[in-house]
Amino acid sequence: MAASVTHAFVSGKSDGGDATQVRPSDWNDEHVLDDLPGEELDYVEWTGVVSPTATTEGTANTIVTGSSVAYDGSTIVMIQFFAPFLRPDAAAASRTLSVWLYEDGASIGQIGHAVTSANTSDAKPADCWRRLTPTATSHTYSIRCSVSAGTGRLEAGTGGLGNFTPGFIRITRV
Repeated sequence: MAASVTHAFVSGKSDGGDATQVRPSDWNDEHVLDDLPGEELDYVEWTGVVSPTATTEGTANTIVTGSSVAYDGSTIVMIQFFAPFLRPDAAAASRTLSVWLYEDGASIGQIGHAVTSANTSDAKPADCWRRLTPTATSHTYSIRCSVSAGTGRLEAGTGGLGNFTPGFIRITRV
């Protein structure tokens, strides 16, 4: 999404014949600014309950997958994952739930981790971030989860009274 600029002063003069010069119509026209920091490149929401049972990084269960985005190889981006409810299996102490960031179907690292304490249902929100410079091609990022044992739980809703807000993956230009 590009930002635009319009001038407070608008020239009433007519254009001259020399197109190599800045003319009044050029000045008066809307100007577009691209590639600004904070520009959102991708945003995908997810709702519902996901119950990961995979026990390895390589077989992690998919939570949300972003759209394919073309990158130039020099732009730094921030990838954010949010889930309003995240909980490892609560059947025993020290069970874990790991959150993995995937690029084009391959893990590029763990960006979140939760551990249960003594048989409690210790649910929390998750807000995980990763700053990186994608290579010059199109990439698709996804968030996946694995557990040490049992069944984990992630939840996101539609928002509104008594409901969780949606979870999401978001990519912004830095």
